[in-house]
Amino acid sequence: MDTNSTIIEFDIGNKTSKEITASQFTGINDDPNKITWIHCNSHDQELLQKISGILQLPENINELLHDTSRIPRVEDTESSLTLKISSPLDILPHDKIHLEFTSLILYLTSHYCLTISGKTTPALKEFYEQRDKSLRFAKTPCFIAFIILDNILNDYSRIIFSFETLCDSLESQTRRAHKSHYRDVMRVKKFVIRTKRNISSIRDILMRISGRKISVVSEQCRKSLLDAYTHSQAIVSETDSLRDLLNSILDQIDNSLMHKMSETMTVLTAYATIIMPPTLIASIYGMNFVNMPELHWHYGYYYALGLMAGIALFLYYLFKRRKWF
Repeated sequence: MDTNSTIIEFDIGNKTSKEITASQFTGINDDPNKITWIHCNSHDQELLQKISGILQLPENINELLHDTSRIPRVEDTESSLTLKISSPLDILPHDKIHLEFTSLILYLTSHYCLTISGKTTPALKEFYEQRDKSLRFAKTPCFIAFIILDNILNDYSRIIFSFETLCDSLESQTRRAHKSHYRDVMRVKKFVIRTKRNISSIRDILMRISGRKISVVSEQCRKSLLDAYTHSQAIVSETDSLRDLLNSILDQIDNSLMHKMSETMTVLTAYATIIMPPTLIASIYGMNFVNMPELHWHYGYYYALGLMAGIALFLYYLFKRRKWF
């Protein structure tokens, strides 16, 4: 698949597809049995201007291209449907727990489907590679939009599954090694929240376009989009469960840290208790009073040292038996 432009013409009657280069593309075929999919890279301004001139795209497409925010959009008219959603660029998170998303613009009419994105997403690649198998669904250009949206939902499902596997691994490592993976868990939680935000916006868009009649969306496609909405709702529920699991892991880490802190305080308290009696004895015999009984005793110095060492050893033995060390 060309990362800059891809143009596929579907023949519904013969169940075939033909790829057209950007230089060969001159316009949409008027044959009702011909459906066209056009994909453009949003960074290729020259190609976008050419395609926009040939298709006579409305002004809102240009506005969406210059909109740098990731806010989802859905606009429908009597002759078109325009969507702006976030599509994942990675199906599985990297070793450093990082995911990237890109904005995908989908413009649907009764004759063609146009997609625009900064980078080619796995969902678009999958549709390109499986386009001939998808022809059995082809009746209107809406089938292109449905399959691409369904591929995006599948990509989000794979991401959530991979995060669940990663969380299970982090949880087992935390329990087994008593090692804090706080930073990794927080990074996973960050991307889970971002994934939920993206899939929630897609769910809301699917609910809107499947819940009412739109001219470019056939009744059969509307039912398929309703199934896609149900799928998106299930993914949102999975992300909520995953967030609960992450919060549980964070609680385990906090409890582990508190337990380690308690053990440390116990050891420090034990050593402070051991040092306290010798310090008290040394402070008592450090007073400069003339009438101290042991002041002129020949063995007074050794007696004081022995008393301090004896008490310290006794306390050490006592705390050792109680497993304070």
